[in-house]
Amino acid sequence: MVKKLFCRLLHNRSAQHDENARLGERGPTHRPPSPFVRLYLLLITILFLLFGFERESICSSQPLAQPEQLQMATVTAQLFAKMPLLIVTQSQKNLKKILPLFQHDLEFTNQFVVKIAPSQNEFEIKKSSFAKWAEEGYPLVLLLEDKKDQIIWRLYDTASISMIKGQQLSVSSKPNVTAHALADQVWPALTGSSGFFSSKIAYSKMAHRRGRNIKRHLMMRDATDMTGHSEELLVNSPTISVSPRWNKDLNSPIILYSEYTKSNVRLVAVNMEGKRSIVSNFDGVNMQVAYSHDGKEVVYCLSRPPLPHLPSHTTTQLYHYAVDDDGRPAVKRLTPLPGNNFAPCWGPGNTIFYATDLGSLGNPKIHWHCLKSGTITPITATGFAVSPTYSPSAHRLAYAKMVKGRMQLFLYDLDTKKEEQITFDNASKDECCWSPCGNLLAFVAEQPNGKSRIGLFNVQTGEQKMITPTHEDCCYPHWSPIYAQLPMKS
Repeated sequence: MVKKLFCRLLHNRSAQHDENARLGERGPTHRPPSPFVRLYLLLITILFLLFGFERESICSSQPLAQPEQLQMATVTAQLFAKMPLLIVTQSQKNLKKILPLFQHDLEFTNQFVVKIAPSQNEFEIKKSSFAKWAEEGYPLVLLLEDKKDQIIWRLYDTASISMIKGQQLSVSSKPNVTAHALADQVWPALTGSSGFFSSKIAYSKMAHRRGRNIKRHLMMRDATDMTGHSEELLVNSPTISVSPRWNKDLNSPIILYSEYTKSNVRLVAVNMEGKRSIVSNFDGVNMQVAYSHDGKEVVYCLSRPPLPHLPSHTTTQLYHYAVDDDGRPAVKRLTPLPGNNFAPCWGPGNTIFYATDLGSLGNPKIHWHCLKSGTITPITATGFAVSPTYSPSAHRLAYAKMVKGRMQLFLYDLDTKKEEQITFDNASKDECCWSPCGNLLAFVAEQPNGKSRIGLFNVQTGEQKMITPTHEDCCYPHWSPIYAQLPMKS
């Protein structure tokens, strides 16, 4: 059943075969404390608490004709040096609803200061207007026209009075969908990098606590939402739901997450309609799915004895699932050695990163595993390191590592083999994950009150901001890709 359900969740869903293999081992369950360092301690604790033989149950857009083809200007915003941007619009209903959201998106990374000029009934721009805007300190002007079901935008360089780029966008019935899509179109013309505005962040949120009765629900919100106005409840089952992971099928958003039961931690899938299905229900731990970049393979964690002659010593191991050339699903164990192996993420090519305490129980390191050759390369030599996350857009690895008793965020250069610490404050941070553009990291920060908040770190400016309030307890963030349509609960 594991193979069948995974097969439906991957891009190639044509072949579905019965599973004949049965893996015998033991597994446990345990209530998770909050973020990722505690998750690692939980995994170790979980593996020695409960044992039992395994039961297998397991906006359409078109280029706008341009008067002349110009080389695209790239604006590089630096720390505390915000670029002024003027938006000139017509007085139309669609733009009035969209503009505040669009302005918020463009200013979200603190790279631009956006001013919206008074609307003009007659959209006829003269050369003298560009000269005036240049004198007022606006090197860039964005002109927006509302054409019923289309928005036409043109970005101009005021000094040369030349158009950098222009495009048109279909208007959605939902203002936030149009605003995010418009920001994603304009952003590459402004900065030279991809946008992330039409993406979502899924996370786990404490919903109820009375004594030892704890519930964690799965939520999602727009990536630039700092007030919670776009927050939606995805899963409200009366248990603990953690570790959400978005799939890679851009036409069909699905989240895989782990759900605590009385006997195990099972892997469940939920779509945007709220329909759930059990994906992996082995005894013990079933969690932390990592999709390959093309969405056709996955790696995830299961509780397994490290060696056949040590059936009572259960650890977390990584398993690789794929569909072969003949359409047959296949599951392969990737980590046959003792030790806890967890938190996998896909790296460049046919490789994965993960955390392992092999050789140093209780002190995990980050390793780089080539699936083709089987070569394993240590990334971190010293220190407690977890939560690896790789960005194919930025070709960078990030992870959380213990520094003087606190978890801090690090970047690792795969070419120079050097790591760089990027956070230095007093809050412990972990569970980091990349935005689709590779310029932002979502993470969890522990607070003095014992609760956790989700924050975003901008690797270009070095700034960080919190997107969940202090009175809420939120953790396990995961950033979605940019789907064909903005994921919304239906």
